[in-house]
Amino acid sequence: MDRLRRHRSARRRSTVILGAALAAATAAPALGQDRDRLRDRCEGGGSPAGRCLDAALAVQAITGGVGLALSGGNEFPGSASTLGKRFGTTPRVAAGARFGLVDVGVPAIDAGAGTAGETSSWVPSLQASLAVGLFDGFRPRPTVGGVLAVDVMTTAGVALLPSEGGYDGAVAAFGYGVRVGVIRESFTLPGITLSLLRRHGGALEWNGADGSVDGAVALDGVTTTSFRGTIGREFLALGIQAGFGWDRASADGSFTPAGGSATSGSVSFDGFTADRMLFFGGVTATWLVTQFHGELGYAAGYDARPDSGPGAFDPTAGSLLATLTFRILF
Repeated sequence: MDRLRRHRSARRRSTVILGAALAAATAAPALGQDRDRLRDRCEGGGSPAGRCLDAALAVQAITGGVGLALSGGNEFPGSASTLGKRFGTTPRVAAGARFGLVDVGVPAIDAGAGTAGETSSWVPSLQASLAVGLFDGFRPRPTVGGVLAVDVMTTAGVALLPSEGGYDGAVAAFGYGVRVGVIRESFTLPGITLSLLRRHGGALEWNGADGSVDGAVALDGVTTTSFRGTIGREFLALGIQAGFGWDRASADGSFTPAGGSATSGSVSFDGFTADRMLFFGGVTATWLVTQFHGELGYAAGYDARPDSGPGAFDPTAGSLLATLTFRILF
């Protein structure tokens, strides 16, 4: 029997390793194909190839940066456990207000060979959120509860895009989603939750810091899908949470040179998406039913540009983010 168990365990490990290898093997060519399609599109368009690539990277950077500013790190800081019920079937309700800062770097669109540098701006954001405990979950053991517990969430926020960074104003967004409990925090176990939210933002325009771009990048609204996994534990009045996440921000983008038209250098990027991983951690101070949570995070960059060279904008560089949240539990 022991030999049989070892054989089955080895077979499972082999299956996992094989699956991971296949995923990596299929992902790598896909990234290369994306770069090739982008290069072919720019070389065949009416805009100079270097400027077209810079415009595409600008659309990607702004889409991902605005999406990150609106989503932040932990979707509902203060606890890594779901809310659950208060008395009987009465749900718990929590409301929060969050201030955030995200570093957003964008290439300065070049009219030549695509070696434009970078302009960087700290984008502040404000968000209000409301969560309601919908299902208290299962308790398979006396010390293990909150399994598959469910909270529903809604958010409303605004990214205060700085005019000195070349943006035309703030972008508002509303969101909705769900948090699912893996385990509720107890004396012996940390709390673990997974969340999935979707946000819809408004349109915006960017023309470079101090008008350095001879034209404009326009985004017809930014839609962000955010997944988060969070683990945390309270120690007396202080709590510690950490987690990881994945964002997919999408938008229809375009670049139009000053005085340009569809036949004189304009280029569009419909359905442009920007995917990135992020990691975050923070500390919560609790007083009665109120909480203050401070958090720092890091979001990874994107795939390398097709023609990266000395002095070119580097899309693989990551971004820093910081948030401060006030939460009250009813």
